[in-house]
Amino acid sequence: VVAAMNAWQDPEEDQALAEYTASQGKESYIWNPKGKPVDYQNSQFYSHKYCLTQETTDKLIAKTAEWRLPVNSLLLGAFLRAVVKLDSHDLRVTSTNNNFHATTEDSTPSKSPIIQIPTSGRIYPGVDASNVVSSFAQNLALSFTPPQPDEDWQALLNRIHQVIQNGIASGIDRAQTRQMGMIFKENIALENGEIPEHTLPMFRSALKSNLYFPYTGHTHIKTQYGSVNVTDYQAGGINAPGTVDILQEVFDGRLHMFASYDYNFFALSEIDNLMTEYIAQIEELVSLTIQPEQPSKSQQPLPTNTAIESTLRQVTEEICHYPISADEMDLDLEADLGVDSLERIRIVTHLEKLYGKVDRQGLLSCRSVQEMASTLSQSFKG
Repeated sequence: VVAAMNAWQDPEEDQALAEYTASQGKESYIWNPKGKPVDYQNSQFYSHKYCLTQETTDKLIAKTAEWRLPVNSLLLGAFLRAVVKLDSHDLRVTSTNNNFHATTEDSTPSKSPIIQIPTSGRIYPGVDASNVVSSFAQNLALSFTPPQPDEDWQALLNRIHQVIQNGIASGIDRAQTRQMGMIFKENIALENGEIPEHTLPMFRSALKSNLYFPYTGHTHIKTQYGSVNVTDYQAGGINAPGTVDILQEVFDGRLHMFASYDYNFFALSEIDNLMTEYIAQIEELVSLTIQPEQPSKSQQPLPTNTAIESTLRQVTEEICHYPISADEMDLDLEADLGVDSLERIRIVTHLEKLYGKVDRQGLLSCRSVQEMASTLSQSFKG
């Protein structure tokens, strides 16, 4: 599995990454409420738990069908609004003895926030390590125009979603992961199986953002297994010094959010302020009433190749671990069938293995298995 992942390379994805990083420039975005320097080597991480109510979680999931947007895009919109609202210090990264130092600027960010968005490092065309117990990651370091004062939620969420979809569709998360791996391989000599401390500043100086917002998943953990009751769920991670990693999973009908943060850099009160504002933004989002979207031409039913439809149905069943009836083909993948964003990436990547190049962006935008079958059929029409 690892050998196949290491061998993966797509020149088109490498080119897409080069073009995106060139347009992004060398700017970094560090959320740093108190303007503190990161002048130490070793981080100390603590994970603090927050939860949405089941009612708010249900409303959030329902919004994915109403707005035809994945929950990850909705949550990122709320998170960006919270970050920008609380960002009273804007840190530009300067290098002095390979350490980060803060320059305090205006209370309103003048540059685009950059968010690190880990996707699914377990999936490549022809390789699926979903059942392997290990650490895998791909990453998108994406720049976003700050939410504007007069910008409504729907416009904000649609443009955020487009930025994410463009990154995934062009494969820059895979290309970025490969590029970083090659840097490690060619420039770092491990000492006793570990990265030498003296090389860490090199990677820290290349950090585009200290905010990590991984793709949201569904644990699919039941609350009871025979006589064993599962009463709670806990997650956490360790990252670079001065970072905060927002891990989010649905468990027992509620969205659990874990802020894993370096407490050498952040005070718990700062994390509490961020997460409280983030949850307030989510609650505002789910309370909105919107006009039902009229199906566009691309969303109208299209002729479907029956063989492709059958294959797609089988692939979806294998990944989601439950049968999908004919009546469920038109149901919303996320709101009705519980297929999370990571599982949708797995489905599309598996289709790449079967069919070669596919319309990744078109398939990831589909809201039902039937829509995916129609989109894939149109790709091979004629």
